[in-house]
Amino acid sequence: MISKKNNPRILITSGEPAGIGPDLVIKLSQINHQYDLTVVGDPDLLKERAKLLSIPLKIITVSEGDIPETVSNKNYLKILPVKLKAKCMPGCLDAKNASYVIDSLSIATEACLKKKFNALVTTPIQKSIINDAGIKFS
Repeated sequence: MISKKNNPRILITSGEPAGIGPDLVIKLSQINHQYDLTVVGDPDLLKERAKLLSIPLKIITVSEGDIPETVSNKNYLKILPVKLKAKCMPGCLDAKNASYVIDSLSIATEACLKKKFNALVTTPIQKSIINDAGIKFS
């Protein structure tokens, strides 16, 4: 299942929705690279954050069963969607979105264990807000 084109397939989680993770993923979309990048996250969150940052971004939504193998293009992100549980504002943590972070990590880990990707990169998460939501995480 690994890329036939010999380009590494990389899966990246967008991390804490109120943090820097979505910004990092959006900035990554602005460079040309020789790997196949797919992001696990909320497409609407990334679109909103790109607008706040005044960065052009086009989203290509994919499903776990159908993740096309293509080298990513500048200004585009392939997204394996996970919806936020609550509206998010940059810098404003919300325990309601803790399960979103855990779901994103679970989906990404499972996809890598199924050998659909060569590597997994995670952007920063806020462990304390996950714990505040009643989820034991360290």
